[in-house]
Amino acid sequence: MTDEKQTPVFKVNAGAMQVSVWKNEAEKNGQKFTAYNTTLVKSYKDKDDKWKESKSLSSAEIPKAIALLDQAYKWIISQKKE
Repeated sequence: MTDEKQTPVFKVNAGAMQVSVWKNEAEKNGQKFTAYNTTLVKSYKDKDDKWKESKSLSSAEIPKAIALLDQAYKWIISQKKE
Protein backbone atom coordinates (compact mmCIF):
# COMPACT_ATOMS: atom_id res chain seq x y z
CA MET A 1 0.00 0.00 0.00
CA THR A 2 1.20 3.49 -0.80
CA ASP A 3 1.25 6.55 1.43
CA GLU A 4 0.40 8.77 -1.53
CA LYS A 5 -2.57 10.96 -0.80
CA GLN A 6 -5.31 10.62 -3.37
CA THR A 7 -6.50 13.85 -4.94
CA PRO A 8 -9.86 14.56 -6.54
CA VAL A 9 -10.11 14.18 -10.31
CA PHE A 10 -12.72 16.96 -10.47
CA LYS A 11 -13.72 19.77 -8.12
CA VAL A 12 -16.40 22.42 -8.34
CA ASN A 13 -17.29 25.02 -5.77
CA ALA A 14 -19.68 27.86 -5.09
CA GLY A 15 -18.72 30.10 -2.25
CA ALA A 16 -17.83 28.00 0.75
CA MET A 17 -19.39 24.81 -0.63
CA GLN A 18 -17.36 22.29 -2.63
CA VAL A 19 -18.05 19.00 -4.37
CA SER A 20 -15.11 16.72 -5.18
CA VAL A 21 -15.11 13.64 -7.39
CA TRP A 22 -12.78 10.75 -6.58
CA LYS A 23 -11.73 8.06 -9.04
CA ASN A 24 -11.34 4.50 -7.79
CA GLU A 25 -10.19 1.53 -9.82
CA ALA A 26 -12.01 -1.60 -8.68
CA GLU A 27 -12.57 -5.21 -9.62
CA LYS A 28 -15.69 -7.35 -9.24
CA ASN A 29 -16.09 -10.90 -10.49
CA GLY A 30 -12.83 -10.59 -12.38
CA GLN A 31 -13.98 -7.45 -14.22
CA LYS A 32 -12.02 -4.22 -13.73
CA PHE A 33 -13.98 -0.98 -13.70
CA THR A 34 -13.74 2.63 -12.64
CA ALA A 35 -15.99 3.88 -9.86
CA TYR A 36 -16.50 7.55 -9.08
CA ASN A 37 -17.46 8.79 -5.62
CA THR A 38 -18.34 12.29 -4.54
CA THR A 39 -17.96 14.32 -1.38
CA LEU A 40 -19.78 17.53 -0.53
CA VAL A 41 -18.28 19.83 2.09
CA LYS A 42 -19.24 23.24 3.38
CA SER A 43 -16.54 25.38 4.98
CA TYR A 44 -17.18 27.94 7.68
CA LYS A 45 -15.32 29.89 10.32
CA ASP A 46 -15.95 29.03 13.95
CA LYS A 47 -16.20 31.46 16.85
CA ASP A 48 -12.38 31.50 17.08
CA ASP A 49 -12.12 32.48 13.39
CA LYS A 50 -10.71 29.05 12.44
CA TRP A 51 -11.84 27.28 9.27
CA LYS A 52 -13.94 24.16 9.84
CA GLU A 53 -15.82 21.79 7.54
CA SER A 54 -19.40 20.64 7.83
CA LYS A 55 -21.57 18.09 6.08
CA SER A 56 -24.70 19.81 7.33
CA LEU A 57 -26.70 22.14 5.09
CA SER A 58 -29.45 24.62 5.78
CA SER A 59 -32.57 24.43 3.63
CA ALA A 60 -31.41 27.59 1.83
CA GLU A 61 -28.14 25.87 0.85
CA ILE A 62 -29.79 22.81 -0.73
CA PRO A 63 -30.28 24.41 -4.19
CA LYS A 64 -26.56 25.30 -4.32
CA ALA A 65 -25.65 21.74 -3.32
CA ILE A 66 -27.95 20.34 -6.01
CA ALA A 67 -26.34 22.56 -8.66
CA LEU A 68 -22.83 21.49 -7.65
CA LEU A 69 -23.77 17.81 -7.50
CA ASP A 70 -25.39 18.13 -10.93
CA GLN A 71 -22.14 19.49 -12.36
CA ALA A 72 -20.19 16.64 -10.78
CA TYR A 73 -22.68 14.11 -12.12
CA LYS A 74 -22.42 15.52 -15.65
CA TRP A 75 -18.63 15.33 -15.43
CA ILE A 76 -18.78 11.70 -14.30
CA ILE A 77 -21.15 10.80 -17.13
CA SER A 78 -18.81 12.48 -19.63
CA GLN A 79 -15.93 10.31 -18.35
CA LYS A 80 -17.92 7.13 -18.83
CA LYS A 81 -18.61 8.03 -22.45
CA GLU A 82 -14.91 8.24 -23.31
